[in-house]
Amino acid sequence: MDGTAMRIIELYNEGLGCRRISALVNKSKSAIHEILVKNNIARRKPYGGVINRNRKVGNKYKVQGYVVVILALDDFFYPTARQKTGHIYEHRLIMAKYLGRNIHSWEIVHHKNHVRDDNRIENLQLVSDDRHIQITILERKIQKLEEQIKALKAQIKK
Repeated sequence: MDGTAMRIIELYNEGLGCRRISALVNKSKSAIHEILVKNNIARRKPYGGVINRNRKVGNKYKVQGYVVVILALDDFFYPTARQKTGHIYEHRLIMAKYLGRNIHSWEIVHHKNHVRDDNRIENLQLVSDDRHIQITILERKIQKLEEQIKALKAQIKK
């Protein structure tokens, strides 16, 4: 076994993934995988079996303006999260905690003021998919009418 293979195995055992190792040792991800297989190193399953050590429970990040939280595997609300990763939109978690139960996949948590990272409970509303569509259509109609009123007022002032 050469020095590079030993370094790859060492990094993998420290918890780094194949993608990060490939960047560090300047080899392809498939080459890293091949070295691990050749040396009978068991592959980790992401978030199942052996937990990825780089996963930080409680960390938050944003996706398209929504705040996402990483839950621990033993968290009561983990079934509401994405099963493979434990990631959950914060507004869904806040609503689930408020209700004291897990939220079903078909239930939608609507932001009343349309600000995706404003996750105060008074700004959140639990609705079904068809009700959410109705709310969205009505809100768009109201917005369009308000714009028309504003334009008409501007014309009157001229």
